[in-house]
Amino acid sequence: MGQVSINSINGVPPFSIFVCDYNQYSCELLQVVNTTIPPTVNITIPEKYDSYPIFVIKIVDSLNCEFVKEYNWINL
Repeated sequence: MGQVSINSINGVPPFSIFVCDYNQYSCELLQVVNTTIPPTVNITIPEKYDSYPIFVIKIVDSLNCEFVKEYNWINL
């Protein structure tokens, strides 16, 4: 299980934060943040994503704008 820190995001709160497989076929809601970012939000990645070499953090704001970033376990 790893952790990702989100230091800033543009958009209109609230933000729904998801973790997804690389192709975004399977996504899981991790947290809803009702305030602006910063301050930093730390997200714990569920264990089932440990076996994925690359995963995606997807953030959707209240206007349905999506912000996506790829991560791999080597760079966490």
